[in-house]
Amino acid sequence: DFSVYGAQTFITLCSLWIARIDRSSAAMPALATSGWLLSAGIGWLVSVWLGHERGRRGAFIATMSQSNNGFTLLGFVALVLFGEAGLAQAAYSQSLNAPFLLLFCFPVARLYSNAGAAAGKSVGRVVLDNVRDPRVFLPLATISSGLLLNLLDVPRPAAISSVVRPMIYLGTASSGTAVGLIYRGALLKRYWRENAVSFAYRSSVYPLYYAGLAWLFGLGALDARILILYGLVPSALLANYLAVAFELDTDLTSSVFVVSTVAFMVGVLPAYALLSHLP
Repeated sequence: DFSVYGAQTFITLCSLWIARIDRSSAAMPALATSGWLLSAGIGWLVSVWLGHERGRRGAFIATMSQSNNGFTLLGFVALVLFGEAGLAQAAYSQSLNAPFLLLFCFPVARLYSNAGAAAGKSVGRVVLDNVRDPRVFLPLATISSGLLLNLLDVPRPAAISSVVRPMIYLGTASSGTAVGLIYRGALLKRYWRENAVSFAYRSSVYPLYYAGLAWLFGLGALDARILILYGLVPSALLANYLAVAFELDTDLTSSVFVVSTVAFMVGVLPAYALLSHLP
């Protein structure tokens, strides 16, 4: 809760406040969201192919649709490689992430939860229950506030910069602790297919999809690099959050999270860091 509703809420507000929003970058939030929807659909198709039961299917859709594009990894990488301007653009690009998570992923997770199956609720009823969920309001209000301050050209106090970095470190540490608390091992024998599909997708189709969008929409160099990074980052803490909140398969989400994160840090990130500084 501290990681998602504390650190991330604060960092999102402060980053959106100074993000560069112009004609060339205006489409970035919609482009990023299209990739998340694509990944959710692919996750559902693969889950059907693998013959998952309800809890595992909901968990796998969560792992595919939730990439680590928040402050704990993508934002952290963008900050280190491109400075606070990179962090701001990364936060701006994922400004529709909270609506996607809360208004799309929450209802999907509810549908595949044991409670949703037992109640036999319609999709419309599930969506209505979701809109009433108090966990929806704070992130949406944060995004709206940050964008409003940006569009009104309200100067951001210089002292905020000295707080953003410590909050990233605290939020990253707390999110890692949260995953460790539910982690029971990589369980590769049980989830090798899910891990293989996730890694193969994030190392090929997903970044190529974003690279194509960056070229098609004529994004600038920094924006293109940020968007491609969205396709490379591993599964997210929020997939574990969804699994815990709605009693899905937490072993699957934590396995894919840890395995994909290690693979990203060891193999993908060094190559991206090198290539991102080429002309």
